[in-house]
Amino acid sequence: MYMTGRTEMKISIASAAPRPMFTLLNACWNMSLASTWVPNWPLVITFTMSNTFITRTMSVVTTTPMVVLIWIQVGFAMVILSAAIKAVPGELIEAAKIDGATEAQVFWRVTLPQIATTIGVIVTTLIVGVMKVYDIVKVSTNGQFGTQVLANQMFQETFSFNDFGKGSALAMLIFFSVLPVMIINIRRMQREN
Repeated sequence: MYMTGRTEMKISIASAAPRPMFTLLNACWNMSLASTWVPNWPLVITFTMSNTFITRTMSVVTTTPMVVLIWIQVGFAMVILSAAIKAVPGELIEAAKIDGATEAQVFWRVTLPQIATTIGVIVTTLIVGVMKVYDIVKVSTNGQFGTQVLANQMFQETFSFNDFGKGSALAMLIFFSVLPVMIINIRRMQREN
């Protein structure tokens, strides 16, 4: 606190330890297992969990790896979806139009059911990719400034801190979080064949 004439001025500096907030899995990790979890974002987002309000703000540093990941994955998804839509038989679309279907009805009732399998594969691929995201965070921020993710934390615990037990536990956490998605996708593909 400084006194300048009759004016009183307070100066306060707040520092917070950044923690990972990329996926729901990382959010659960922070709120349950992390010992020094401190809220730290500028866009205010409020989650309500059993009368507990958690307010976080998102900075440019936090959103940059997210934007990079979205940029990479959107191109992949669009190429696959474009190929799937072009593979829909023209006879089905023509038959629907002859029966009096509008363009919207053709899309929702003919095209979308034909590409449902492809959408499932894309969603599975994206979920698995997001769960094990490592390279973008490692290259851009190395987990600093609130961008830490489980895969990068696993690498740091194992190879930087030589804590093989915690690194192995984090690897198993990532594995068990991806496993249900893969099982569901494999069963769905076996049913189709």
